[in-house]
Amino acid sequence: MQGFMIALLECSITMSVIALLYMAITPLLAKTFTAKGRYYGWLVIILGFIIPFRLHPHVSVIRLDALLPALKMSDGGSARQAVSAAAASSAIPWQAVAGGLWLAGVVVFLAYHAIRHRRFLQMVTRWSTEIRDRQALHMLHDVQAKLGIRQQVALQACPGISSPMLLGFVRPTILLPSDDILSDELPLIFKHELVHLKRRDLWYKALVLVAAALHWFNPVVYVMARDIALQCELSCDEEVVKNTDIAGRQQYVEAIIGMLKKQSVAPTIFSTNFYGSKQGLKNRVLSIWIPEAKNGGCPLLRSLLRRR
Repeated sequence: MQGFMIALLECSITMSVIALLYMAITPLLAKTFTAKGRYYGWLVIILGFIIPFRLHPHVSVIRLDALLPALKMSDGGSARQAVSAAAASSAIPWQAVAGGLWLAGVVVFLAYHAIRHRRFLQMVTRWSTEIRDRQALHMLHDVQAKLGIRQQVALQACPGISSPMLLGFVRPTILLPSDDILSDELPLIFKHELVHLKRRDLWYKALVLVAAALHWFNPVVYVMARDIALQCELSCDEEVVKNTDIAGRQQYVEAIIGMLKKQSVAPTIFSTNFYGSKQGLKNRVLSIWIPEAKNGGCPLLRSLLRRR
């Protein structure tokens, strides 16, 4: 257990440094790489958090042994042996306690999200109704065909949500709020959610959840998760407005800002959300309205800044 905990902490510290550096250079990367490239760049770091391997113990970026206080050792001893000897002579088996606390934290973290997800599914099952409107279904199937998605996607309305979202790993469903949505906005909404489906973003979110569960004690993981969520939406917006004229971009931005009044949040981690978050809305609008947004020439952006 002691060896596992030391390896876990070394992994957490090392990958945290890498994650913080990646976030720091993101503005520079934005000048060269697309939002999609930056989004998938996070995947390598996420896997580094989940798989705490090292090429060789002597070449790890950060060694926890080096961070421990200097201990008196015999000439042939090592820092790791000294720590083991101290732990063995201690009345309290700290490695067992630390391992137990870590495992309890993992269980509580996963249980919290599992219960939250289950409650949301129960709400959706109870209140959602299948949408049979031919025009809406035709729009959905048309966008599916353009994106090359052959998988069957259900379309439902649910009064318990305030923003369109994608739900379901095996049987994907697009949920629409019960409020009326303009018909000319539906193709944009469908494309946004179907891009998430095509890229398997729900599975990506599952990997982020696993990393957060393993490193629940590390605050950097939560900051990283928020940045990944933002990059996810930025890359999705990038795909939606690709080859779109100014009028199409304006319509898309208006649809996103229209969700601002409802202040929607994702009710479960295993769902996408058309609105995303208020914190990332400004960045999304800036990304869509380039260069108009950068020089302040976008009236929608000025309206957004006033609301903030």
